[in-house]
Parts: sequence; C-alpha cells; structure tokens
Amino acid sequence: NCRSSIIAHFAEHDPWVRVSARKRMENAIRKSQCDYSAYDYPGTKHWFAEAARPSEFDESAARLALDRDVTHLASNLDP
Repeated sequence: NCRSSIIAHFAEHDPWVRVSARKRMENAIRKSQCDYSAYDYPGTKHWFAEAARPSEFDESAARLALDRDVTHLASNLDP
C-alpha cells in the first residue's frame, strides 16, 4: 500500500508528456492505492508555471497550480 499523496499538473499542449505515458503512470498509481489528484490546464504548454519561460508562462494557470500545491501540502503534511 502507498503511504503518499500525489498531486500532478498537466499542460494541455505538452510534447514531453505523451497521453499513453500519463495513462500508464496513473494506472500504476491507482494500483498502488495512493491518494492521487491530477489537474489539467487548458490552453497551456509544458512550461506554463515557469516565469523564466515567457513564451509558455501562463500566470493564471501557474497561480492556480501553486494554490493547489499549497492546499495539498497543508492537508497532507504534519504540522
């Protein structure tokens, strides 16, 4: 059994992450019975959360992903 909680963020247009690879990863996570949350960000590219990559940076999606990370960590880490 898995004792971790996993959060993942996916850009809609990401040549680095094939759909088949994502499905295999998600199936493996489900088999291990980990708590898993995945979020998709429509219209974004791979580096959507990287301000240093202005051609792909999406401020609103990056902020939403960060907010979700903070919430996830706050609810899964002991104080």
